[in-house]
Amino acid sequence: MKTGITNATNNEKHIVASDEKAAFINARRNARVQGARLPSNAEIDALLFNESEDKLAMVGKMAQSSRYWWTNTVVVYPAPGEKLKRKFDVLDQHATADRIPHIFPSSQIPKEATKFKDMGIVLENPYITIERNRVVITPRHEPALVIPLPGASDDPGKMHDGSRLPIHMHSRAIMSLDENELRYLVRAEHQGIRPIARSFNRLDRWTINTHMTWDTLAGCSHIAVQQASAVASLGSSVQV
Repeated sequence: MKTGITNATNNEKHIVASDEKAAFINARRNARVQGARLPSNAEIDALLFNESEDKLAMVGKMAQSSRYWWTNTVVVYPAPGEKLKRKFDVLDQHATADRIPHIFPSSQIPKEATKFKDMGIVLENPYITIERNRVVITPRHEPALVIPLPGASDDPGKMHDGSRLPIHMHSRAIMSLDENELRYLVRAEHQGIRPIARSFNRLDRWTINTHMTWDTLAGCSHIAVQQASAVASLGSSVQV
């Protein structure tokens, strides 16, 4: 069953929400079955901060259906206060409950990601290869976006215009920003390769969650371009 708004016009981009919950890889597969993809963090973020009546209604319905919703954005980062190193693969041994190693190859680490502490690599709709005893994640788009992330979990940062993730800034600069320019990153306590999940609770819309494991069951939605007649039959879309 799908939920949402049906006032779309022809050939618009929509977020279509399902009542299903799935682990991240299965959520991606579910979207592909629909001939689509999971929404990016930026697309979900834009929906969360849209104050129009139909968008608020969609957000409310999604909040009731699932606490968290997957995005198609994956973030690679070092342990807090450390640097990524091009000599070593990024290894997340806590990405799933059964501790299957998730790897971002050292050959894919951009040079600029190694210059400073807490640099993050942002991957949109990455390639994911499931091998016998590990999962390998590589960029679909190159060069991958590299941004300085807040060093500690729940620290505020200025919203990056493209990815809408938080960028590290000094506390004095943070204090000068409007509330809606801020985002908060929840990150693992170790180096991580984590998909972003977002909460549709209005009080949590500033928070970017990268602490959840890949096998967490979370809400599934997808981006689709549909004509109004098709949208009405689904009963579940909102323009983004």
